[in-house]
Amino acid sequence: MENLDYMAVNTAHDPEAIADLDRIQRFTRLLDSQFRIPGTNITFGLDPILGLIPGAGDILSFGISGFVVAAMARHGVKGQVVIMMIGNILIDFVVGSVPIVGSIADFGLKANSRNMRLLRKHYQEGKYQKSLAFVLLMLMVVMLSVIGLSIWGMIALLRWLF
Repeated sequence: MENLDYMAVNTAHDPEAIADLDRIQRFTRLLDSQFRIPGTNITFGLDPILGLIPGAGDILSFGISGFVVAAMARHGVKGQVVIMMIGNILIDFVVGSVPIVGSIADFGLKANSRNMRLLRKHYQEGKYQKSLAFVLLMLMVVMLSVIGLSIWGMIALLRWLF
């Protein structure tokens, strides 16, 4: 696990923020790279495991990733970076929704790890800002819209099939 000292410069006055960011990093590792396939360098987390649950697994994984992005945004990530993070989890969601191919791709996409790298880079460049009410609102609207459309699409498909 990587050290969060680079973030201490921008959050030194807020030890709670450092602890929260450390929890985000641990959770990201759990989702994307907690386990290793023996004899290989291939790591995976709960994200590809959840993706094995048809339909609901990808929606659940997307929702969890959305909360991780919201937690990152709460710590001063600019709107442009949040949009890039949402793009990462949307790609992971769309590709992960494709049967068989999506399950395999989940081992390589690791959207949460990419988002953590974006957060690190953002802090290292000193672009930290404190107030993000609008960005959080935008993030939640996008996340809820995608989840709602996904559920509606699954219901429509089931009605069409049966």
